[in-house]
Amino acid sequence: MSNWKDTAELVGIAAIVASLIFVGMQMRQDQKIAEAEIYAQSNQLAIELANLVNQDREIWLRGIAGQELNEEDEAVFENIYMAILLNYGGIWQRANRLSTRSPDSVAKQFAYLIYAHPGLRRIWERRKEYEAERNESFGGGLPGFPLTTATTRILEELDSGPAKPPQDPPRTPW
Repeated sequence: MSNWKDTAELVGIAAIVASLIFVGMQMRQDQKIAEAEIYAQSNQLAIELANLVNQDREIWLRGIAGQELNEEDEAVFENIYMAILLNYGGIWQRANRLSTRSPDSVAKQFAYLIYAHPGLRRIWERRKEYEAERNESFGGGLPGFPLTTATTRILEELDSGPAKPPQDPPRTPW
């Protein structure tokens, strides 16, 4: 009788271990599916950004070069900038929450994009002033965009270091 009881307990333990292994494998598969969906969404966003830039490529090229834009073109350029900012912000959030890559590497990419293009830097500085005025109006304490803090730090490092942007930096935001 004791032998039968021991055998039943072993079978029960083996069933529990097998079910835990199955659950672990299922979780790993679900994670891989979720990561694949994230990459697909990121690719779709990159395509949409490319289409947005292509739709107004003349404004984009003049804008990143820091050339003067009329009021209407400046609004279009700033909207493209905001789309890029939100895209990088989403990538930063995914990297931060899902550990798919280093959030700091995302901030470095974004910071260098701003650093290398005078027009993007102009909008960046104007948006920072706006955020500071907004916070002052509300007595501070309004949450900022997490990517902004990291990007500001990296831009300060770039500005204080010996490195200079290339003569002909890439013209796409990704």
